[in-house]
Amino acid sequence: MDQGRVKMTIQTIGWRFAIMMLLALVPVSTSASAADKSEEEARCERKVSGKGYPNLIKSIASLSALRSWSQRANNMHGADYSMWHNAEGQDMDCEQKANSDFYVCIASGKPCKAMAAKSPSKQARKRPAPKGL
Repeated sequence: MDQGRVKMTIQTIGWRFAIMMLLALVPVSTSASAADKSEEEARCERKVSGKGYPNLIKSIASLSALRSWSQRANNMHGADYSMWHNAEGQDMDCEQKANSDFYVCIASGKPCKAMAAKSPSKQARKRPAPKGL
């Protein structure tokens, strides 16, 4: 009974960790104009796929695939393109191996270069003088 409880606890922790990691990688969708979309397409490269190591826990197998995708994107296009949350057309395909309890996942997507954040305007940088001086 205790071994089953320990195994369930490890699996539960694994799932919770994996879900938190995947949610952190999900991009926030925003509406973009036609000019922004063409600029976005120009900053993306060809589709890259990465196969992860087999694991008994599906979420850990998917994290392994994400790491593989990131390493391949980095090797092919450089560090600026290796972030999964910047990828376009993200896809995660996980399957359980035949006659096995192990899962294998493949992550694929177009690696995109992160857009530079706009610097705040001069007006926004000015702070009012403290009172009493």
